[in-house]
Amino acid sequence: SLDALISSEEELTYCPSFDSTFEAIQAVVFEQAGCTNSLCHGSAKQGGLDLTPLNAFDSLVSAPSQGSSLALVEPGRYDLSYLYHKLSAKTFPGSYAFDGSPMPRAGAAISAGQLEAIRLWIEAGAPQEGSVGDTLGRGEDEIERLLGVCLPEADAVNTMPLPPPALDKGIQFVMPPHA
Repeated sequence: SLDALISSEEELTYCPSFDSTFEAIQAVVFEQAGCTNSLCHGSAKQGGLDLTPLNAFDSLVSAPSQGSSLALVEPGRYDLSYLYHKLSAKTFPGSYAFDGSPMPRAGAAISAGQLEAIRLWIEAGAPQEGSVGDTLGRGEDEIERLLGVCLPEADAVNTMPLPPPALDKGIQFVMPPHA
């Protein structure tokens, strides 16, 4: 995050801009950490994961992982997202147990702020387009602060509803849209 480099009294004169939260995560996290290089999740596609810009979203969101029964990214559920587990285990050793290595395998861990941005993006439904706001009340610019980027204003995120439970297993409530 740029916050670590710039005094809070100084006005930021340059802010890398992105059209979506995912595009910012792709550039600031995956590309800067070396995840997209040819030996990792570029042309080598380690673990079947392709993190090159044109393929990353489809390769991640709701996609099965090779090292776990979890999806790589389970929209709305960072706790059930294998990518989050692997990144968190490198940033915060011991936070998750799994077979294999934490990510990124080579080099330093991603920052705690970058991991938090990924968590907020997953929690907001992991959309490919648009900006996601902060659901914890810290302000809609939280992801911008965490990644050190500029994003368009956040819109309401439309997520897919959960499938209804079996008739003998419970009930499902439906809420009308809200502002």
